[in-house]
Amino acid sequence: MSILTALSALFLHFPHSGTGRYLTELAARAMHRTNLILIGAAAYPPADGQPLPIMIRTPFDSRSRRIAKIWFEQVALPAAACRLGVEVIHIPYFAAPLRPRRPTVVTVHDLVPLIRPEYRRTAAQRLYTALVARGLQSARRIITDSSASAQDLESLLGIAPSRVRIIPLGVDSRFQPLTTRTDHALADRVLADHGIDRPYFLYLGGLDQRKNVALLVRAFHRLKRETNLPHLLVIAGAIRPADDLFYDPRPDLQRLGLVEDTRLPGPVTDVEARALLARATAFVFPSLYEGFGLPPLEAMACGTPVICSNASSLPEVVGDAGVLFDPRDEVALAAYLERLARDAELRWELGTRGRERATHFTWERTAAATIAVWEEVASGL
Repeated sequence: MSILTALSALFLHFPHSGTGRYLTELAARAMHRTNLILIGAAAYPPADGQPLPIMIRTPFDSRSRRIAKIWFEQVALPAAACRLGVEVIHIPYFAAPLRPRRPTVVTVHDLVPLIRPEYRRTAAQRLYTALVARGLQSARRIITDSSASAQDLESLLGIAPSRVRIIPLGVDSRFQPLTTRTDHALADRVLADHGIDRPYFLYLGGLDQRKNVALLVRAFHRLKRETNLPHLLVIAGAIRPADDLFYDPRPDLQRLGLVEDTRLPGPVTDVEARALLARATAFVFPSLYEGFGLPPLEAMACGTPVICSNASSLPEVVGDAGVLFDPRDEVALAAYLERLARDAELRWELGTRGRERATHFTWERTAAATIAVWEEVASGL
């Protein structure tokens, strides 16, 4: 059964975010398998290279992008879906409309705004969180990425498990070990461009405070203080020094005397990410809370040993293919860093396990399971 589905395309303006990647990967695969319309907000035009959706204007586009976003989510998108004769609306992030006017599916990747108080510091943030949480009551189905997030939906918002479908995310085929001469030559250039001239541990991802990168810096300082290992710590991601919601590692690196032993490449492309991941001694992901956790999955697909927090959904992703640790235990993390640096056999074993495990997470499976939910909703089940 091919149904007419409208997919909110707002996050095409930010395709390298977790939600943006989910949207682009889902849309690319669903387009070929079902009747799909992308509907975007004029205040948030797609980034270069992204598909061009039907663009909807709001009365607030030239006044306030924040208000325009809310108007698009709550009013303009449902109205446009009605005009186009859409059978199902899918909002691929936590922005459920109160009155969707069509059967609606909402993907809730995580409940960060409810679990982490720093994400609802202002009255506007609290009002928006309350609005979209209330909107979930109108959704026919809620998709989430992990059992941990499904449990959060039930315990924090009272969402019945019968309305929830758990659909894990996938990993792009671009993330794989380096195999050809061209691959290795490109990786050489990437590392040289970023001044990486020694073995290194890698963190790659956002620098939100909940990502817990400060603990990684402290554990790395302990490692350097207590061992003679030559390793660098590479922290790849956008630094936002003016926003205390995000961690700026530079003051700690200066204070701890780690400037010469660290590299801060900033945001990186997928091509650079693959090179950095594949060459790392280990990928380290100390996050305190994740709805899923794409970076460790991408690291595993590259054959990179993973040291990962045991919090929230992350054990579901990593399983027994990585080293799991308590994300508040600096001493344990430092010990694991040393162990991975010194034990080549363990690195090989974890890399092999990780590659095998990553094969079970594909965007094709994500898309197929999501289309099944659209069909379920359209049939009135």
